[in-house]
Amino acid sequence: MIVGSLGAVIFQVSDSTVLTLRDLSIKNNATISIHKNHLGGGLAEFTGSEPQRISFKLLLSAYLGVNIEKQIGRLENYLRSGTMLSLVLGHKTYGRYRWLLESFTQESVYTDKEGRITQCDVSVSLCEYLKG
Repeated sequence: MIVGSLGAVIFQVSDSTVLTLRDLSIKNNATISIHKNHLGGGLAEFTGSEPQRISFKLLLSAYLGVNIEKQIGRLENYLRSGTMLSLVLGHKTYGRYRWLLESFTQESVYTDKEGRITQCDVSVSLCEYLKG
């Protein structure tokens, strides 16, 4: 069963493959300017909003049917090429337009006796890309 996607990275649960995200964090910031008054307090002014940011973790595990090198390769390609991605979780599409892969980090990497990665956590950070 497909539960979502980030571009061609498909989040799914089946008899042969488990690739889901966890620790989803969505950050929204307003842009506020402070105007200073001589001998008085500052006045805050809302001047807009910053692009939304999303972060989450993926468990990539060969034991769960995931081709780790293929998934890491996709993420590297998205990062280096600046590919605009859609993010879908369940039936919801996130963001107002698309996302840019801002960074990803491989953590807790386990390898087999031949040096092939068998399991790792990947922390992914996305920045909203607005149509403009």
